[in-house]
Amino acid sequence: MAVNSIDDPLMAEQLVAEGTCDFVGMSRCSLADPEMPGKAMQGRFDEIRPCVRCVQGCTGWVIKQLPIR
Repeated sequence: MAVNSIDDPLMAEQLVAEGTCDFVGMSRCSLADPEMPGKAMQGRFDEIRPCVRCVQGCTGWVIKQLPIR
């Protein structure tokens, strides 16, 4: 499994296709845009809301034992 800073569905697809990994985890991207997988499957890449790595509402909140958003 590949994780960490993989925020582009095309990059994720390439990693799997070239055999680098069997699957990719994109947690923060899924928080930034829960519809990202569907948009990518439909080729609507320009509509994907990117994760800007602000660590507000995700990893930073988990450390504080607060719910993610």
